[in-house]
Amino acid sequence: MTKTLKWLFVESIPLLYNAVRVAKQFQIELWLDSPPLLQTSTPKPVNYDEQGQMSYIA
Repeated sequence: MTKTLKWLFVESIPLLYNAVRVAKQFQIELWLDSPPLLQTSTPKPVNYDEQGQMSYIA
């Protein structure tokens, strides 16, 4: 029985892994991807100082 292999790139290093492992890694990376989470919850600054700069310290 032969295994299906796929490439996984870590920075610029190509690694050859089992296709099942690559699929699991892809799911984990999609799950941990933060931009969709940040789009749904927009953090607000605490206040603005005299120059109009954001200040997160009250």
